[in-house]
Amino acid sequence: MENKESAGAPLLLLLLHGRSGSGYDNTAQLSSPALPSLLEYVKRHRIKCIILLPQCPPEQDWLSSGALDTAVQLAQKMSKRYNINKQNCCISGVSMGGRAAYEAMLRQPRVFGKCLVVAGSAHGNKIQQAKGNFYIVHGEYDRTIPLDRALQTEQALRSNPRNNVKLRILPQMQHIDSCLSGYDTAAWKWAFSPTNRKKRREEK
Repeated sequence: MENKESAGAPLLLLLLHGRSGSGYDNTAQLSSPALPSLLEYVKRHRIKCIILLPQCPPEQDWLSSGALDTAVQLAQKMSKRYNINKQNCCISGVSMGGRAAYEAMLRQPRVFGKCLVVAGSAHGNKIQQAKGNFYIVHGEYDRTIPLDRALQTEQALRSNPRNNVKLRILPQMQHIDSCLSGYDTAAWKWAFSPTNRKKRREEK
């Protein structure tokens, strides 16, 4: 837990890495491009939070390996232990982890109130059934996961009027660039701020 001495109940963040963080060593996921900016942000703002960084087995993905279910169960256990309500629980994923984050919002709608996805997209239109607050960050020239797929995910999420969906397009950035740059102060401010139910779309 970060900043244990800060007042109030903690927030919870479950962070799902991309394919490069896979393994059995429980250390490769620490190279996630999200981690340096995340730690700097929570320390600077003295945010009391629980950060979970599970690892997906190599040559598999979060869904097929069952690692996503295990990770969500851990988040659920910690939220109950520290009495953290849904709106203060955020799941985030980059690239491969982004698809898993969307899937978690579908499978466990009572666990997470927020979902932050960088350079990822949902699989199919089933994502329109998801409910919550979504922040999508994607590179304009991403060829690994084309921007069109992120836009399709955004549109599907917006088909539910109760969802709060924010889209941020990173100009001229390809996949790796957006993975490295997407987790910035603006993204963390959204993740750790009170829920804003006013729907908006931002393209920068």
